[in-house]
Amino acid sequence: MSGLVVDASWVRSGDFTLDVGFAVPDDATVAMVGPNGAGKSSTIRVIAGVEPIDSGVIKIGDSVVDDPASGVFVSPRDRRIGVVWQDAALFPHMTALRNVMFGVPDRSAAEARARQWLERMGASSLADRRASTLSGGETQRVALARALASEPSALLLDEPFAALDASARPEIRALLASVLDEFDGPAVVVTHDSEEAILIADSLVVMEAGRVLQSGSLAEVRSRPASEYVSHFVGVNILQGVAESGVITGDGWALTAADMDTSGDVTITIHPSAVGLFSSRPSGSARNTWEARIEWVTTTDNTARIGLGGPLTLVAEVTPAGAAAIEARPGSSVWVAVKASEIHATGRRP
Repeated sequence: MSGLVVDASWVRSGDFTLDVGFAVPDDATVAMVGPNGAGKSSTIRVIAGVEPIDSGVIKIGDSVVDDPASGVFVSPRDRRIGVVWQDAALFPHMTALRNVMFGVPDRSAAEARARQWLERMGASSLADRRASTLSGGETQRVALARALASEPSALLLDEPFAALDASARPEIRALLASVLDEFDGPAVVVTHDSEEAILIADSLVVMEAGRVLQSGSLAEVRSRPASEYVSHFVGVNILQGVAESGVITGDGWALTAADMDTSGDVTITIHPSAVGLFSSRPSGSARNTWEARIEWVTTTDNTARIGLGGPLTLVAEVTPAGAAAIEARPGSSVWVAVKASEIHATGRRP
């Protein structure tokens, strides 16, 4: 198949074994998720060629780039992979323009292409600034421009939002979603954030202890979570609707979102912990309140998850004490409140 095929094993110092197998078609984005130490960044490193594998094969398109049995190992620079590392890995002494030019194989066209991609990333004004002077958001814009200016066959992004402060994340996330929609090769994005995975990826690859624990579409993974980690990760509420003037409407429901300039078809996410539950109609600043029926309740030592009936079907997450305070049980009624600032919308992927 075209795209990216990974079927590889790698042993590091005898204390960690990476044994992974998955495929990403062209024009598709996979979100690689898993707990710390699961092997996500190691997988990015072997695909990028930073670490050679011990056995197996890695293919990009029709080209084998790593196959120890056949003695094939293509250097990182020759793999035509665009990589955005967690710390961006820009050369601090170089300007933004020179950093982007560094990744362009055609030196005669390097400056023109670098300026083109800086403009595309909204970073033209940064061209002459040294990388060491850039903010987190500015750094990621330049790192994305550098990865794309090389005209890569595949994109790898290792937690590209991890170093950003909360105020910069929404804008850079929207920018990346736009880039991935336009990119016609395979892409792999490592993330710890379920909202990011849901909004920018077509499917999930769940890593645990150096292996692929589960893979598939969000719906497939959510319907049969293979571990407690997976269950918690995909627990975010996802809704499809139509946005206009800050109001999102669906089948029999409407929600107001804060500071939203998106219009048309959207996907919205609401974290279960942002769904407030009350025994009577709440007062205060929440613009979205309604009465709902409790469908189910599951409780652990630290958390109670409560399923709410439609037309707006949601899962709420409260403490066991909070569930007891509202006498949560299947069949009972409860008032629901969601702050407009807790509703996150993005244009729906085609």
